[in-house]
Amino acid sequence: MTGLDARGLAVPQIGAAVIARYNESPPGSRWCALVDDYGPALRMWLLEAGARRSVERVEGGWRIDIERGLCPAQGSIPGVHHLVTDGSGNVWTCERCSRVARIDDTLAVFDAQTLERVALLATERYAHGLDVSPDSRHVVATGFFSDCLRVYDARTFADKSRISVGLGFSHTAFLSGGATAYVGCSVSDHVAVVDMERAERFAMVRINHEVVQ
Repeated sequence: MTGLDARGLAVPQIGAAVIARYNESPPGSRWCALVDDYGPALRMWLLEAGARRSVERVEGGWRIDIERGLCPAQGSIPGVHHLVTDGSGNVWTCERCSRVARIDDTLAVFDAQTLERVALLATERYAHGLDVSPDSRHVVATGFFSDCLRVYDARTFADKSRISVGLGFSHTAFLSGGATAYVGCSVSDHVAVVDMERAERFAMVRINHEVVQ
């Protein structure tokens, strides 16, 4: 069984190397990766990729035996993943192909096979989730392979800002009113707290409930 020696690499580098090797391998093939640590961040990365695996503790680290499935790693293939509606009667859909498409929910004559697309907006890698602020001012998009939350104007569809929050983020929640957002970052293993008016992260909440200003 051929192997990938990823010892000495950070988790994002390991994830990228594993996914590249996974996609290059023929379906049904098996190979192994050697890593220093098999912690929660790497486990989440492999889970998101959909890689079947077994793990064994070895001298100097961990050995991960990986079996290539029929499809490429989930984060590397396109596909619609999430839908939300804003306060103006519009539907936003998140597509895992480095963009967010907005579909106008109006009475119209349309091709039932295609639907008319009224806007196409750039977004982060491995677009994962969408959320609308309670005041319907903002739409936020997460990208699991990025560290920046993307913020759009829900009324004008303008790309307003990119806010650094952490790695492996996928889901968001707003406080009532919409001024504060919480972003779960599985790879960085924290919850980022974002000030939407200032467009910046102002705190991180660790799993042990420690608040870091």
